[in-house]
Amino acid sequence: MAAAAQTLDLTGVLRVLSTYRKIAEITQRQGVAAHRRMLDQAERLQRGEDVPTVPGHIHKAEINARLGI
Repeated sequence: MAAAAQTLDLTGVLRVLSTYRKIAEITQRQGVAAHRRMLDQAERLQRGEDVPTVPGHIHKAEINARLGI
């Protein structure tokens, strides 16, 4: 915000707002409990705990299958 105020460039501010909008949309679709579970898992991963995960290529394939790609 300070940089945006000094430069009058809102690019960074708009990027942050876009990210928060996406998070809000996901939370509305999946529910608050799912969002809190995701945050809990992220926190556990940051602490180095063992958290069940899905490899990225498998997750991407599942998403593409749902989208019909």
